[in-house]
Amino acid sequence: MPPSRGSKISKSDISSPTPLNPALLAADSGISLTEAVREAASSGGPAITPFSAGRFDASASVAGGPSDPRLLRAKMDPQKLTMRQYQSFLQALAVYRRQVMALAAASETFVRALEELSDCVPAARITKPHVVGDLDFMIDSTHLIANAHQTWADNLERDFELPLAQNITNIMNTVKVRQQENKQKIDGLVSQLHREEDVSYKMGKKKQRDLASLQSSGYQSLNQRMAIADEIKRLTVENQTLHDTLSHQNVEYVLENCASGVRAELETYETIMEGLKKLGAYQPDADSLIQYPPDRRGRGQMHHHSVLSHTPTHPGTEVLPEGVRRERERERGG
Repeated sequence: MPPSRGSKISKSDISSPTPLNPALLAADSGISLTEAVREAASSGGPAITPFSAGRFDASASVAGGPSDPRLLRAKMDPQKLTMRQYQSFLQALAVYRRQVMALAAASETFVRALEELSDCVPAARITKPHVVGDLDFMIDSTHLIANAHQTWADNLERDFELPLAQNITNIMNTVKVRQQENKQKIDGLVSQLHREEDVSYKMGKKKQRDLASLQSSGYQSLNQRMAIADEIKRLTVENQTLHDTLSHQNVEYVLENCASGVRAELETYETIMEGLKKLGAYQPDADSLIQYPPDRRGRGQMHHHSVLSHTPTHPGTEVLPEGVRRERERERGG
């Protein structure tokens, strides 16, 4: 019951507050929890406990702000190809090529199993002769897939993987020669720096009473030594980053070989498509069955015993000899 007008309000008249989720409030308002905590602390009010920290995307609270990861990435310099990334790319390509080759080998194994199965067909009692045509088609199409993928794997290795591997080897050899040359330059500069230090020390001993001459010669010697030290530092950094520098300079070469890989991939599936067409895998219209090539030989007497060779089998479709099928089509048309 609400208290009557004029009466005092007791604790029992006040309902318990509805608990609120600070994380949701912060997310809805566009203010991060850390900002809310700082504002509460500075104003002297109760601090908001970020009990749900780590359970929601923190980027939502800084979206559009200076700490937005997307904006930070956009301000960064474009990533450059390092030697480690280049080698990792080549390793991934090698794994991919081996998997393509493995599919070719697995397909050949399956072809042999299918051919062994086909040897058992003449002695079997086949009530649906058209399934023999399906077996024939599977043997030929799987063999086609095996050959196409074997060719694809060979092309990947020849036109993609080996050129990149040779390119990395060339980079390594170039780096080795350049590093050796830089090391000799660094050794010479270090010796020159030591000589300059000795000359400066001896000159300082001689001119220690002539302050003006000492300062002038000291500045000249110092500038020369700093120039030598800068060159030593530059050559040292170049030796440490030469692998990555040359790798990034070859990005265009990597992309050119990627184009070779694309061509090999397209040629593979184009070969498979054309091969399936020759095997009769495509029909001119949706209502007609596909006539399997009747002149295929080479697996015992299986083709001889196959009365029908329509492929692939359409579930629920009655497979009829060619003459009977045409007769029924004429009846339906009439």
